[in-house]
Amino acid sequence: MIRKQGGIPFVKSNNPQLTYVFETFSKVYGLSANPHNPNRSCAGSSGGEGGLVAARCSPLGMGTDIGGSIRGPAAFTGVYGFKPTPARSSYSGVILPVEDGVCPQTQLMPATGPIAPSANSLKSALETLFDSN
Repeated sequence: MIRKQGGIPFVKSNNPQLTYVFETFSKVYGLSANPHNPNRSCAGSSGGEGGLVAARCSPLGMGTDIGGSIRGPAAFTGVYGFKPTPARSSYSGVILPVEDGVCPQTQLMPATGPIAPSANSLKSALETLFDSN
């Protein structure tokens, strides 16, 4: 959807190995440090995206959120994030939990949403996501 509007995906950010944590750490890439204070966290799950947007390395990030994984990084890094109602935006490319899977969490479906440096950027991203769904 973003590509159709002229966006160019150019980086994949860090994400933690587990859900429901307020830090972004993986054994592959280490800890995603907050660009405003490297001694602090970017928050969890979508923290890598929040950090990239806050550091102005990326004009827009996409995250998934069940319990704060878009909203936490936005608050921790001073950017804007929005968690739509689950299934309001596309799940294309997202690995969803399945009932017979390793982590059956079909009762708590994630939502995919944008992380942006400004309210206007967030609005534009949401219009693109919602209009194409």
